[in-house]
Amino acid sequence: MIKKPKPIEEIMRLEKEDKLEYISFEESKKRSLEYLEKLAKNQHKKASGE
Repeated sequence: MIKKPKPIEEIMRLEKEDKLEYISFEESKKRSLEYLEKLAKNQHKKASGE
């Protein structure tokens, strides 16, 4: 079976989706880092008796 070449619109759409997925991955990574930092600060406050 011969694969048809993808139309340019399809390629553009796929690239856009890849970028969106990458961006949302970066965002969630950043958010989880911020969340972990917040947790660490809260733990530190509890430990030092504030």
